[in-house]
Amino acid sequence: MSNNNNNTMNEDKNKAALSAKQRGIDHYVAARYQEAEQAFTEAISIANKDDPSLHLYYSNRCASRMNLEKIEEALVDAKKTTELKRDFAKGWSRLGQCLHRLAASSGGGVKKLEGAKR
Repeated sequence: MSNNNNNTMNEDKNKAALSAKQRGIDHYVAARYQEAEQAFTEAISIANKDDPSLHLYYSNRCASRMNLEKIEEALVDAKKTTELKRDFAKGWSRLGQCLHRLAASSGGGVKKLEGAKR
């Protein structure tokens, strides 16, 4: 396969992922968090590993999951967000929110926080 075909395929995948992301945003704004989570999951599954927006898909799915009270799953997404883009402040903010909510839900459970650091 030629380089042009690979570039075209990558561009098509990125466009499809961006489309799924936009659907997710639309659902999120309408407080349809389950549908938003599904759309962001679709964006993640479509996207290339070098997609410059991949961290946004994880970050947005994290926010959706927090609204669905899926805090441990949201934490995984927040960690992935910060791994993909170390200087993305919102990713770190979401990571902190997840850790705070886990601690609050476990009555200040230090063990959960220690486990989350690994």
